[in-house]
Amino acid sequence: FRERDHKEMIEKIYAEIREAGFSDVSAYTDGRSLITEFENTRYLSNQKAIGRVLRILLYHSPSDTEELTAVLRRRDMPILKVSVKPDHLEKFLLGKIPEDIFYAKLIGVKVTKQAINSQEKNYIQTKTKRKLRFDFSIKPDLEVYWNDPSGFLKYRTGIKPNITANIWKGALAYARYDIPFYSNIYSPSTGAIPSDVVRSDISKYMDKSYSFDRLMINQAFRISEKSFGRLSLGYFEKMYAGIGGETLYFPGEGQMAFGIEGDLVRKREPQKQFELMDFNRYSVLSNFYYFYPGLDMTLHAQYGRFLAGDIGWMLDINRQYATGVILGVFWSFTDTEDVPLSFNKDYNNKGVYLKMPLRMFLPRDSNRMFNYGVSPWTRDVGITVPHWQDLFGLGKDLMPAKFKTKLDEIKE
Repeated sequence: FRERDHKEMIEKIYAEIREAGFSDVSAYTDGRSLITEFENTRYLSNQKAIGRVLRILLYHSPSDTEELTAVLRRRDMPILKVSVKPDHLEKFLLGKIPEDIFYAKLIGVKVTKQAINSQEKNYIQTKTKRKLRFDFSIKPDLEVYWNDPSGFLKYRTGIKPNITANIWKGALAYARYDIPFYSNIYSPSTGAIPSDVVRSDISKYMDKSYSFDRLMINQAFRISEKSFGRLSLGYFEKMYAGIGGETLYFPGEGQMAFGIEGDLVRKREPQKQFELMDFNRYSVLSNFYYFYPGLDMTLHAQYGRFLAGDIGWMLDINRQYATGVILGVFWSFTDTEDVPLSFNKDYNNKGVYLKMPLRMFLPRDSNRMFNYGVSPWTRDVGITVPHWQDLFGLGKDLMPAKFKTKLDEIKE
């Protein structure tokens, strides 16, 4: 370190990490160790991202470097800290240290609230100046409408251009516009359904009308080292607009999580851009998540009051495969006695969903996912509004319990 220009060294590290495709980069040194923070906007695998960054640090590290540290950020919040001694990393990459020894004893993985000790003043640093950043994409869309008396299968196709902006720390603004190309969805039975249902009249919202599918602000914040909060405001989906909030805590290494969420929403006028109906509903639900590393499987259990006023459980289980694809199923068990309309009585809301990585259709890696789901009937029980960027999605893959399951991808 005595023979190196510290400022020049971390500026080179900063530039190379940026060039590798990562964002919100910061680099630090105290004359003994090298530390960097970044957000993974390049790879589906966070382990692969950490491996790339650690190799950049290793390449630039002086011979007397004590430790290399890479900190993964999300929403301007440092969350996961991975540390290793330079000689251990080099020998591991050259195959001179067995993988089981390296993973178990020589690499440190933990949750962190800050990359460096803010009380110490002797750090030399280079960081990205915060600025408004926009991210644009287009989602191909296919919606199906099942089991209507007028026809077993109807569908709607189109695209949904969307844009995301990081407007301030922890806050994202999100807009998605629904542009249908074709729809044969029409249900004569919908005309007999009153307007004060929660979801049964969804066919009214599935014609060829253009509209904002989502237009919202989502604010995430840190409550403590392992607990997070969220506030959401705007148009959550094509049927509802309102305000919602959530808290979530990850104990231990984050193999499980629990918290509470609530939404107060108003129904949107079908075939309109911004108009709202005089129809209010709310939900209050507790959440419990459990991650089983052996099968890369996650169980999600909810209990509480759903939008139609029914009280009970929603169970969701999904598994992520080696390709990055996530396949899941859900099933509700709620008290339907006070839910209007006879077809809701004793019904269990159920369905399957698929999340596909965009990289399956590209010649390069990407951390984006496409979500699709199917439910056999459209009913009013076990219903919530969808949450874009919920807290479990924010933190689950940056918890040590999940990160350690694929440490071998650090070599990729």
